[in-house]
Amino acid sequence: MDIKSQVTIRSKKLGLLIRDARLTTRRSVPECAKAIGIKPGIFRAYEEGRRAPSLPELEALVFFLDL
Repeated sequence: MDIKSQVTIRSKKLGLLIRDARLTTRRSVPECAKAIGIKPGIFRAYEEGRRAPSLPELEALVFFLDL
């Protein structure tokens, strides 16, 4: 498997984990986006695996969701 495929799979897995965490804590996309300082569309891209959050954004989200 090539590197690009591996990155795509990783992003999709991370997106599912982010979505599950958000739903478990009953937070909305706009709430989470605001908490980490991004637009809701970008946050949706994270959940859909089209983009990957930076480490500081991921850390802020973990703190916001109290994980």
